[in-house]
Amino acid sequence: MWRTEVARGVGVVQGEIPLFGLGAGCAASAGMTELGRGYDSGGGKLRGMGDFAQGGGAGEMCSGCGARIWQDRLACGNCGVLRFDLSGRLELAPRLRRLAAYLIDILAIAVVAIVLFLVLGEQVQNGDGETTEVTLSNSDALVISAATLGVALLAWLWSAPRGQSPGMRMLGLYVYQTHGGVASAGRVIVRDLWPNALNLLFAVIAVAVGDAVANVTTTAGTVVGLAYIVSAAWVLFQLDRRALHDFAFGTVVVQERRLVLGVPTEGSQHGRPSPPGELPPDR
Repeated sequence: MWRTEVARGVGVVQGEIPLFGLGAGCAASAGMTELGRGYDSGGGKLRGMGDFAQGGGAGEMCSGCGARIWQDRLACGNCGVLRFDLSGRLELAPRLRRLAAYLIDILAIAVVAIVLFLVLGEQVQNGDGETTEVTLSNSDALVISAATLGVALLAWLWSAPRGQSPGMRMLGLYVYQTHGGVASAGRVIVRDLWPNALNLLFAVIAVAVGDAVANVTTTAGTVVGLAYIVSAAWVLFQLDRRALHDFAFGTVVVQERRLVLGVPTEGSQHGRPSPPGELPPDR
């Protein structure tokens, strides 16, 4: 017999599972099943997993592995399963995969901006007569900012209804609200494209006011770009792998778990995860 006792703040979850020579893996699976059902130590009353996941202290239990989820965390520190996901199918997106999705998104927009810059930019010869540099007028900068934001909106309209950026859609990541549920398309678009919108605003100001503020708006655009990089890099240090703009918009980036206790997640085929059930159908 294998006996498990897990402290739970106000009670003890107990269960006895015969091993029958099936090994520790089967015993662990059975233990998690017993834990998922849950028994109140005060009288053996059957309790649902919601009683564990909706608690408010250090004794809250993970639906994926049964470890404790601390009050200030959105996910289990042991297996990464989200506290609002009672099915145990979702986990925090890996940091490197998140950064790869950022890189895809940035490159897609940067290619458009670079092409327009080369087309609209004017070559000006420096005073030494030997070197040249490409410059943009305020109106050309406005055209580039508007065009890149427009192209980005078209790309995000393809992916945002599923709670994804284009890079996330390619890598199987999803933006969820911190209280559960896929983030709306509008939230995803604003969350991801606010730097582009601010740069367009700065370009409009530069055209309206003139060269007197051109340097100021250029510097402001640079600061916005650096702020976005710092925000994205925050996932490397934050325990729940959230960027600074995730805190601002109340979101967290997740993926579906490939395996739960060594068994493919429900709905998966050949070990490959299917999109979470809450997601709208692919378009």
